[in-house]
Amino acid sequence: MTEDEALGLATKATAEEALKQFAKVEETERRKLRKPIAELWKAYWRAEFSITAEKTKRPSFRDLETLRVAMLATATPPELKPYGFHILPSRLDVVEVMRALSPSWLDRYVSDLIDGSAHLVWQVAPIWRAGLCARPETDSLIFGYYSHIGGHRFAEEEPDFARRDIWRFFEVEGGGELSLAAHDKYTPTDGQWMTTILAMARVGKLDRQRLLDASLDALERDFGQFRVGWYARLHTALEPTQDEQAARAARYLRLLASPIPPTVSFALKTLKSLDKAGQLGGDALLAELGPPLQARQKSTVATALQLLASAVRKAPGHAAEAARLAATALISEATDVQAKALDFVERLDAVHDPEVEATLAAHLDAVAPSLRPRLAAMLGADAPEPDVEATCQVSTETPIATPVRPVGSVEEAVALFLQVLETCRDPVEVERAIDGIARFGAAARVEGDKLSPVAKRSRQLLERAGDVKLRTALAATGVAWAEGESIATVLERRLQGPSYLGLTENSLIEYFAHRTDEILANLREGAQVPLLSLPSDNSGQIAPVDLVERLGIYRSAALPTPQKDLALALLRLGPAGREEAFARLQVETEADRAVAFALGGSETPGVTTELWVAAWAARSPETADAKIAKIVGGTVPAAGTPANLSLTVEREGKPPYFWCVAKVEIAPKPVPATKRFLSSSFLNTSDRRYGMDNPCGYSFEDIAWASIVWPGQMEPFFACAIKAMDTDQKLTDHFGLAYLEPLLRPGAGCGPMAHGMLAFYLESADRSITGLAVDAIAALVTTGKLSAEIFAQQLGLFVATATLPLTRWTRALRDLAALSPDHAAFVRRVVAGLLLFDPEDPPRDLGGLLELLFELHVAAGAAISDPAARTFLEQLRGGGKVAKLARKLIELGDR
Repeated sequence: MTEDEALGLATKATAEEALKQFAKVEETERRKLRKPIAELWKAYWRAEFSITAEKTKRPSFRDLETLRVAMLATATPPELKPYGFHILPSRLDVVEVMRALSPSWLDRYVSDLIDGSAHLVWQVAPIWRAGLCARPETDSLIFGYYSHIGGHRFAEEEPDFARRDIWRFFEVEGGGELSLAAHDKYTPTDGQWMTTILAMARVGKLDRQRLLDASLDALERDFGQFRVGWYARLHTALEPTQDEQAARAARYLRLLASPIPPTVSFALKTLKSLDKAGQLGGDALLAELGPPLQARQKSTVATALQLLASAVRKAPGHAAEAARLAATALISEATDVQAKALDFVERLDAVHDPEVEATLAAHLDAVAPSLRPRLAAMLGADAPEPDVEATCQVSTETPIATPVRPVGSVEEAVALFLQVLETCRDPVEVERAIDGIARFGAAARVEGDKLSPVAKRSRQLLERAGDVKLRTALAATGVAWAEGESIATVLERRLQGPSYLGLTENSLIEYFAHRTDEILANLREGAQVPLLSLPSDNSGQIAPVDLVERLGIYRSAALPTPQKDLALALLRLGPAGREEAFARLQVETEADRAVAFALGGSETPGVTTELWVAAWAARSPETADAKIAKIVGGTVPAAGTPANLSLTVEREGKPPYFWCVAKVEIAPKPVPATKRFLSSSFLNTSDRRYGMDNPCGYSFEDIAWASIVWPGQMEPFFACAIKAMDTDQKLTDHFGLAYLEPLLRPGAGCGPMAHGMLAFYLESADRSITGLAVDAIAALVTTGKLSAEIFAQQLGLFVATATLPLTRWTRALRDLAALSPDHAAFVRRVVAGLLLFDPEDPPRDLGGLLELLFELHVAAGAAISDPAARTFLEQLRGGGKVAKLARKLIELGDR
């Protein structure tokens, strides 16, 4: 068969006829026919999936199924792998296709397929069941069972399921949507793996005793909290008898050291039942109760103390040891847990045991202020004096700005660009790299192979572009730099994949690419000039004198001023030194006049709208300018018209399911994206509820670069942060960190949107977010930039919806208050300012917040002074914890 004949089959024959003809040719000969068929497939792929699909004509062929057969007949696994399931027959029986072609590489191909997508396991399983290939014994096979595409239905079909595969369920954790926990969470009961396994155990198809042990095996492994919970639920659903539990008592005891709180709770519940039945020894309990006594969860410590009391009753000779263990519970943040630990030690009368006394003394300064006098009396020591009440009149010294040093040579420019290709998390370093291209890019191209590593690595990254759009733009920049092209041309020619691999339309990273294209255009003319928009220091802002000097370099080189680069430079213009810069500015062109206007001049706006809007944004974004609005063509917020932003928080859903929706209202209402300018980009809106319309992007790197677009006016950026946050989301590298980090930079501003963002982010279930939010608040309190009153107001909007756990805020505020007396004073004012609730319907979990407020006032020797807070507390009635704490707080002012 010739190449022309093979191509004729691929384009004109039916799939059945093509299979018949290709099957007659030996595999080695078929391999020689691959080139025209591979080119035909790539042309089809580009037409269907390229970001420029509308510009690419679809190649002519009769049937896609025929083309698939031709590819399977002539290609090899590495050539087929990038296309995944798209190559698999959809009409023909895959077993018959593989039997007819009998490829020598079928083992590898099937393994590659399921490694690439576990959902394909059950599409290719008939191949190994037919004996045509080896069954891949990889974790991906188990992920196939976990998949939502009917994985559980194949338990009966797969011969090795009950004998071998099921037991790997307890070894292979999975991740994302491919886990037992995720599968069952989103699957009706009759389709859940839990239901399937329990049913098989009931009829004897699975060994029930082995299931009990295997579920405990899984609990002892380092599985994530969400996924490991499934195994505890399975163990409970198997309903082990008391004798079965007693036989495994040692294993339950070992689980008390688990780092997963629900696993510890599961073990404690079982051990409590065994202890009640008299099937636990005191010595065994004493040996394992240490970890749960130091847990963060109040219920865990309380149960552990109950078991500890039982252990002492069974082994009274170990009273001192039990008291030492109970004393370690003083590490708890909860006052009532600390009180129970002290009660326990007092009941055992073991205070004078040297080790017990030393443990208690070590916690004297750490226990709740209201318990310090009691603990001091137990130790025969003087009670610590209350902290001197802080007034929050703290230093307003801001972090020192670090100057940005431009690259100084071709070699440094190339090295820095290669560095940011790999790690583009620092936006200032990214800008230094683009500045390096502007200054030395032309020279690097002249020096032959200087750009070989840039071109090679950029092409590699561009071919497998991921979620970081900034890296895609940088990779396209590298190729364009090396090949003397534009970024737009590179993207059109080289990206061969689904459209999301490109740059998001109307995003700030798209602007980055357009700005960089201007630099590359100058480079192709041999120009070596600085980047106008390079920040002068790590605040992201540009010293006005620096911008004027850079414009002078362009004038000396007789180069036109790059419009987008200058617009970005204007948005980054710092406030200090504008008069000096204005005096030095030589005004000749429209660009010069726009800069003069930004510096305070009286110039009349010209025709280049983008420049004049940026100049207004640099000059006076809080003051309307009718002339700018006129050239814009209407009222566009943040483009000649100030943008007024206000936070609204609503509760959505129907009983019993509600959720919190944070919105930012923009006045005047934004216009469609056709009226978009760089300063108004942050205010893009979409009619889609969950639309991909965040101009800052969705990765840390993209958001970090967006944070230095308009560093002097960060409120629109923080508005994007509020809209982007899902407080229940936990991520390995949470994008929200990039919204918080700018608050730690020199010169960081802090308006109402920043206050709202910080209040919202404190509620995150992701501890990396809450930790950085606490750090940011701490820094802003130290510099006097955060208002307790505004913070309480913004926080109150979220709390009022009663949709988010108040305990998360309480924990974060407690961490903040522990930093210093000044931070404690800030937290007292915030919590007191928050107490504006309906006393007949206070928030759930309010007790923890009131307990924190009480302890902070005791520590400072202060009383509630906020009239509204005091009125709220006085109206709380009843005998519960909340009412008791309210009365204790009021009594502080009556002493």
